[in-house]
This record gives sequence, structure tokens and C-alpha cells, in this order.
Amino acid sequence: MDLTAGIAEIAADSRSGATALAERAAALLTAAQSLPAEELPALCVALAKAQPAMAPLLRLANAVLLAAESHPASNAATRAAAKEFMSDLRRHAAQASRQGATVLPDGRVLTHSSSSLVAEAILGAHAVGRRIEVFCTESRPGFEGRALAARLAAAGVLVTLVVDAAAPALLSQCDLLLMGADTVCAAGLVHKVGTLGLAVAARYCGVPTYALATDEKLLPSACGEHPPVPERDPAEVLPDAPPGVTPLNFYYDLTPHSLLDGILTEDGPLPAETLDQRLDTISVHPALAGIWRE
Repeated sequence: MDLTAGIAEIAADSRSGATALAERAAALLTAAQSLPAEELPALCVALAKAQPAMAPLLRLANAVLLAAESHPASNAATRAAAKEFMSDLRRHAAQASRQGATVLPDGRVLTHSSSSLVAEAILGAHAVGRRIEVFCTESRPGFEGRALAARLAAAGVLVTLVVDAAAPALLSQCDLLLMGADTVCAAGLVHKVGTLGLAVAARYCGVPTYALATDEKLLPSACGEHPPVPERDPAEVLPDAPPGVTPLNFYYDLTPHSLLDGILTEDGPLPAETLDQRLDTISVHPALAGIWRE
């Protein structure tokens, strides 16, 4: 397997979610067992930087590096670490979705982007008779919200698809703002661009705001307060931009914890003080320590 090409493909992927990308990353790290031990840290750093806003890639790379450090003579240890990480991620995702279903009211919910955790939470609540109406944003520039809307509607959920700019004005008609998470860090929630504006509008309207996440989406404090948010291809926003016009395109923004009513994980609500302690106590391999402080 061409490891460099594999990392480049992950970096260029603007459609797949964190779990799908982590699956591919785990396959890459498994294939990297034949690498000399001194080359593994650089590979793991490159993997974490391929999608900096998606914490599971960094956490997977960290798990593999720690396993290699503890068992330097065993390739099987790194393979087992990658396998265990992915098994935990899938199990935690199912549990976090069930936690999300517990906060869903009979009423209107607005969601942004296309979180698999949010989708499963809504579908689970709908399956047990909860009467839920969902506002899905289109989620530009990738329009992934359209696919989420189609998936929910196919299951019988009442869905309204709205353009992103209209979503804040609709929050006054909603009972809940429920979103996924790409990274939960000391500085706040990293999620689809537009999340910050929705959280501000929800606070103004008095609408509860929750994010669903698994432990694998927590960014250790030792790595930095928050990951960088790189700019993306301007042509995704405006192909053939006229002279003098520079489209600005980035996929994520940072919402401070003060605008959230809670983070729900596989273990239930994660209080702010518990979150800080958890972020501080996650062990980090030296190769990844300070990666987002550079």
C-alpha cells in the first residue's frame, strides 16, 4: 500500500465522516507495520494533519504510537491497537446515539451538517414513537445536509430542508438544536462552519443546544487548545470567480462551551469540569504533543 498516497486521499476527502476516515487510517497504519520503527511517528503526525479538525484521526495515531512505544519489538501490538480503537469507536458511537435520543423532544429539532450520531439518535427516537419534526440545513459547500434529509425522510421522519442562511431565523420555532462534533477541545466544539452562528441564535431564542460526541473526538490538552481550520478550494464556493473576488471557503468553526447546554457522549452528559479533567489526563505520545501549538 502506498502510504503517502493514502494519506493524501484522506486529506482530500471532503465527503466522508470521521468514522469512515478513521477506518481508512486504521488500514494505513496496519499496512505501515513493515516501516522501520523510527519512521512511524512521522507517518502518524502526517495522518493527524491530514484532517486536523477530525480528532479521531489524531487519537487513532496516538493509540498506535503509544502501543509501539510500549511494545517496540511487536508489530502485532500496533495492529491490535488500531483494531481496538476502531472497535471502541463503533461501540461508543452506538451508545452516544442512544444518549442523544434521550434529549429529543416531541417537537421540532434543527440539525446542521450530517452527523451519523445525530441521524441514529433521531431514527432511534422516531422508531419508539417520538413525534419529531426535523429542520436540516443544506450545509454548504458540500450540501451533506441534503443526504441526511433524504435518509430521515425515507424512515418516515417529517423533514424540512433549509438553506444555511435561513436556519438561525427558524430556531425560534424549534425545541432543540442538536449537532454532531468533529472535535471537542478545551476551547470548545469544532464542527461544520455555521455551527457558531446557530449556537448564538439558539441562545438568543432560549433553545437548548447539545452536541453528540464519543470519547475518540476529545482532543487532549497536551496537543493544544484547538486544531487549525485550513481553508479549502475557493472554487467549491464560487467556480470561475470574477476578477477581484476571492471566495473564502472553510469547513469548520469553533463554538465556545459557554454557548452549549451540554456535550453528550457514550457515558451521558459531560460536565465542563469533567471535560477539562478528561482532556488533561489523556496520555499523548511525544510526537503528537503540542502538534496544534506549532
